Amino acid sequence: TRNFLMQNGFNCAKSIPVHHELFYAERNHLEIKNNVYKDYIFQKIDELRLPLVVKDTSGLSSYGMDVCKTYAEVKHVLTSKKNNSDRLVEEFLEGPSFGVEIYGSKGNYKISPVLINSVNQFGLTSPKQNVKLGPVTSSKYDLTNLYREMNRLAKLLGFSGIAQVDLVYSNNKWYIIEINSRLSGMSQTIACSLNKTIHQLLVEAALGN
Repeated sequence: TRNFLMQNGFNCAKSIPVHHELFYAERNHLEIKNNVYKDYIFQKIDELRLPLVVKDTSGLSSYGMDVCKTYAEVKHVLTSKKNNSDRLVEEFLEGPSFGVEIYGSKGNYKISPVLINSVNQFGLTSPKQNVKLGPVTSSKYDLTNLYREMNRLAKLLGFSGIAQVDLVYSNNKWYIIEINSRLSGMSQTIACSLNKTIHQLLVEAALGN
């Protein structure tokens, strides 16, 4: 996802993907005296700006994420028993958290009103405790550019259906955190705010209305 976003000019946090099997390649292989992949990963992590977020490449929102304030903390997480799958080490973006949804197909898209998300003590959006407020209309956010970029994103992906996009507004720029092509808690919130049901949103997305 990050490669796609970068190649197409969208803002996203700098990150390093960590392949679990390569990271622990020396396990059960006594002939491997030095894991050069692990050395490379630690070298690239040292080039990222603190704080850093270590998260699974799949799963449920911020469950299992670690916010690390030092490089030593990142290395501790990656070398601990908690690390049992592929991970993404990503720069933590300071700024309010937002979400939008994209509806439609075949180049005909609508973008939902922007909602702002509450965050937990780590600055992350909590799936269980999240409170969504909106619609966001403040002129201090470049909403016109955001709607234009979300429409461009949908067209480049050739998207069909409903997608939730998680965003952070940092240093006067919109950054894409995740793209979730599924129904979410936000879908229900948006439906209620538009006086519609989830089923109506799905039908309208399928028809491109």
